[in-house]
Amino acid sequence: VFVKETGFKTDAETGDGAYHYTGSEDKSSDKKSSNFSLTTSGWKKDKGFYWENPGFPQTDEHPITCISWNDAKAFIGWLNDGLEVRGQGSEVRGEYPEKTSDLSPRTPNLIRLPTEAEWEYACRAGTQTAYFFGNNAEQLKEYGWFAENSEDHTHPVGQFKPNLYGLYDMHGHVAECCEDRCDENPEKRIVITDTYRDKAVDPVCRNGLLRITRGGGWCAAGYACRAAYRYRGKPATTSAALGFRLVKC
Repeated sequence: VFVKETGFKTDAETGDGAYHYTGSEDKSSDKKSSNFSLTTSGWKKDKGFYWENPGFPQTDEHPITCISWNDAKAFIGWLNDGLEVRGQGSEVRGEYPEKTSDLSPRTPNLIRLPTEAEWEYACRAGTQTAYFFGNNAEQLKEYGWFAENSEDHTHPVGQFKPNLYGLYDMHGHVAECCEDRCDENPEKRIVITDTYRDKAVDPVCRNGLLRITRGGGWCAAGYACRAAYRYRGKPATTSAALGFRLVKC
């Protein structure tokens, strides 16, 4: 509906296409040299790969992929406009695709991406273990799609057990865009550029050239699907393993 109503073109469609898995890389979950179990040599960026053609079959029950952080923000802006027209949204207005990027996480009735802190809180569901089900990575096969069981593609959502908050697919399946921004140092480690400290309530970083993603993905090793694991990418980067989840204040 969004695309039909607005004529919106995603970053993959207007650019060089989305990254898709070519099947040429070892998928061992024991590999510790990269953030994801599949290194860049297993991925290729091609025109023609976008949200309607991620490189594998999908239905309306599959999570959307091959979208960027920018695309997610554009969709969110359209949703918030629709809510406002129906008298359900906030009074904040603006233009696509950045209309919600500088709003307070607590703006009433706002649909948006979760902050990084919100995402982890939702994933953990009151636990303090590596995964919401405990510390045993062998059990991940009962809770999410990742490199060892995904067969290199997404699946219909909600096929595994939810966490204690009733949320599905928090570990694996697709990496999920967060509101937060960041940078990286010369060692390619994430650098948070805001000044909040450990005791900040629901912190959100609004400075930086990169964007935080959480959750791992169908291509990720088990350790990269942990509740605390963080990754990042450029706001226009698209991938067959990248999607998003929405929250409403």
